Amino acid sequence: MNNVVVYVEDPVHALQVLQPALSLSQQHVLNPTRWLVVGCAPRVTHHASKWGTHSARNAWRRKWGDEVSGQIVPVLRKDGDEVITLLAQANAADSDRNADS
Repeated sequence: MNNVVVYVEDPVHALQVLQPALSLSQQHVLNPTRWLVVGCAPRVTHHASKWGTHSARNAWRRKWGDEVSGQIVPVLRKDGDEVITLLAQANAADSDRNADS
């Protein structure tokens, strides 16, 4: 089984970039592909983050991740490939920097 990791911030651009890999995947029907799709939500600006709670920002990130998955997963699963989706989390160092700003 082939394993492919895809980091996605913009689903339309990601699908354009993935077209060559999708055509290769379709040619190798006997060797399925496992796609690991990591959604990387756009950063919230410092100004916007001051007005939203942590739980509201997380809810927005989950909603964004669901929308991106809804656009990409059906295309990747079309040929019977396995798709695993994850949502990237901001690391603690970035959170600390935003709090100090």
